[in-house]
Amino acid sequence: MLLAAGYLAGYAATSDTVPREATVAGVALGGQPRAQAIATLRNETAGRARTPITVQANGRTFEVKPGDAGLRIDYGASVAQTGVGHSLSPRNIFHALTGGGAHPLVVVADPDLLNQATDAIAQQADQPATDATVAITAGAQPTVTVTQGVDGSSIDRPGLATALVQAYATGTTAVAPVVTAEPAISTAEAEAVADTFARLALAGPIRINAGSAHFDVTPAMIAKV
Repeated sequence: MLLAAGYLAGYAATSDTVPREATVAGVALGGQPRAQAIATLRNETAGRARTPITVQANGRTFEVKPGDAGLRIDYGASVAQTGVGHSLSPRNIFHALTGGGAHPLVVVADPDLLNQATDAIAQQADQPATDATVAITAGAQPTVTVTQGVDGSSIDRPGLATALVQAYATGTTAVAPVVTAEPAISTAEAEAVADTFARLALAGPIRINAGSAHFDVTPAMIAKV
């Protein structure tokens, strides 16, 4: 009975007025009716839709217009976080009893436009890996040289999409997560080719038998190929 009474008392504390200490994105909304709070929040954050989001991606800086990325603020949902409105929801009752607290903006995105924006940035910021190579240098004594492969780096596109949404909601810079891109041909693989083929081929003449005839392929001949 005591629990039920307490719950009903909490319900009675909820109302169509925003809890007294509630803020959304730093905008004070406490004491305002729902509709007024939505209008206040819209007015105070109107400039955000016109302000490009700064993106740091793999050592480069980009700017993305929120609309181009399909981002918009859901003002109704943003204000609803404060616990405004009569409700039996434990969350609403908690906010009503504690004053509402601080909340971020609720941002919704058009998936297609958001993916297009992240792809456009990634295509410019990705740094492709460099494959390892094996080269034979011609001369009196041909030599085998292995050039090491170099890792690249690529933008984590889903991670960047999340970062863009969060940056728009908080008014901060979006930092794109970066993942390592390994070469298709590693240094170890190139070394294996050099050891099992190239260096053996240059160790001395290779005799080719063709029926009753034969001929020798010298290291110098191989180096010129």
